[in-house]
Amino acid sequence: MMKIFKLKTFHGKILSIDNNMNISSGTKEELIFIEPNNFINYIFCTTKETEYKIINLNDSNLKGGMIIFEYKKEGDYIYLIDPISKKYVCSLPKDHNNKVIGNVKIAKEWEKFTIIPIENTTEYTEKNFNFTSGLSPNNIDYLFISDLIKKNTFSKLFSKKILDAFSIFMKMEDFQLFNFILSKDKKLLDKFNFLYENDIWNKSINSMKNNKIVELNNELDIKCIINDKNFSSFPHAIQFFTKTLMPSEFGPSLLSSCRNEGIYLIEWVAYHRAIGFENIYIYSNDNIDGSDELLSLLNKYGYINYVKNDIKNGISAQNNCYNHCLNFVPSIIKSSWVLVIDTDEFICFDHDKFQDITDYINWATIKKYDSISLNWRNISSSPIKNINEFQNKISLRNQNYLPRGYMGDGDRMVKSFFNPRTVITTNPHHPIPSNKYSFNYGFSDGCEYKWHRSPEGFYDNPLFSDEISFDNSYIAHYFFKSASEWFWKNLRNRGDNQLLSGISFENLSQDRIDLFKRQTKQDNYMKVNNDPNSNINEKADKIIDEILLNKDINYSYQKILNNYLAISRKSLIEYKKLPFYDDAFLNMVANEIGGL
Repeated sequence: MMKIFKLKTFHGKILSIDNNMNISSGTKEELIFIEPNNFINYIFCTTKETEYKIINLNDSNLKGGMIIFEYKKEGDYIYLIDPISKKYVCSLPKDHNNKVIGNVKIAKEWEKFTIIPIENTTEYTEKNFNFTSGLSPNNIDYLFISDLIKKNTFSKLFSKKILDAFSIFMKMEDFQLFNFILSKDKKLLDKFNFLYENDIWNKSINSMKNNKIVELNNELDIKCIINDKNFSSFPHAIQFFTKTLMPSEFGPSLLSSCRNEGIYLIEWVAYHRAIGFENIYIYSNDNIDGSDELLSLLNKYGYINYVKNDIKNGISAQNNCYNHCLNFVPSIIKSSWVLVIDTDEFICFDHDKFQDITDYINWATIKKYDSISLNWRNISSSPIKNINEFQNKISLRNQNYLPRGYMGDGDRMVKSFFNPRTVITTNPHHPIPSNKYSFNYGFSDGCEYKWHRSPEGFYDNPLFSDEISFDNSYIAHYFFKSASEWFWKNLRNRGDNQLLSGISFENLSQDRIDLFKRQTKQDNYMKVNNDPNSNINEKADKIIDEILLNKDINYSYQKILNNYLAISRKSLIEYKKLPFYDDAFLNMVANEIGGL
């Protein structure tokens, strides 16, 4: 007979979900567990029968409106097991915020749960689970899922939950074959569209087919928070494998999320246009320097694609940018490659070997990689002698590499090119592929990328390369620039800081000031060699001149320069009122911006 119950942790709290939909314990929204009569050794976990919420088990493969656990019983206790990794679910105590994780190898006390029976519900009935009789994970393939969708008589809500639950057992080949059948079987397609009529991932599928962008909005922001290798739902998996089948119709594209970076935008855009990027997408939010107007004009006159990235508390601007662009913008999805960098970063490659960015990519991916990781090369600061120098290119104002090792393991950090059709999303440094897809990492030297010696305190992940290579390509990172720009950088808040807008001194700590001052005293710099870039610099300069000949753009750019100086001077006066201000640093900044 089917059983329905709750589970109490070893620490005496009921398993539930927190505000971020992560499985936790002791919160108001308690989870329901269902043990069907004939689906041996497996139980279903979900929320109330009247709602669809995507729940997530930390450090596991499990995510969806309903998820499946293996289980085993021992006396009065039950143990939950991730059916893919075969690791145990562990409930941590109060001093660990009642977090629940799914990656424990050996079951001990914290892995024990007690069953608390509850009454049968309207939706979760034995009749609805009869189809699991005699079912095993080995039977759950593309044919089973296709028949389940076409023949089921369940409610929409229950159907979506059960499909989420079963998708954990589907292999890459199952999703690919299901997609093929979906494109040929009208009845299946009609049923799928009926189930997921308003689903965001189905909207993405249709946008790719129709070459139409799904506009960024608040509803999308919330539902599009994806930052791991797990699909959030069954239609999300179908969307991903639809994406893998999309053709490459455009050249390399550039994607960036920025905030209050107006004084650098024209140079950055011109340089990357000059080396061969076809599409440049810039997402921006909460600007106070006038960047919105400049970005809109650059978009109007065809130099970039600008997306105003309005966010609200709890949403990361960068995640919002990457998730939207890589899933809901067909021209990015259908680009040959995408590079994600910030506007203080420039990709550099050996122009004696490679004619343009496509030439370099073709060489670096001859072994059919899905991504290319490039090391950061950090550039030191150079002082500004007068305020007119702010109009000079930062690549000419800052002419020295910091010595290797000055930034600790910073030289080992990477930025990445990737094939947009093979990733779920990305973070600022590396793509996030699906754990259901075979993904091949390449390095800037054309060899396989190795990343299994992360610094102490970091788990192994693609953020840090085992080796460093600057020979063929790298990312020039203009991290410090001048003292006044360092002041501005820390005043204007990080671009992904969703809690702060305007000016804040929160990031301008003495440690940050000391970090800047130390690098000005280095005496073993390596000079930046601009000779290999001479042809590119000429192309970039022509594009800059062309852009600035546009009176609207030129006027907007001059306003940004004026805003930058006015806000910096006003902020420097406020900084001097703080009890912890650094007098030497204050004078460096004041000299560059023409005094207080």
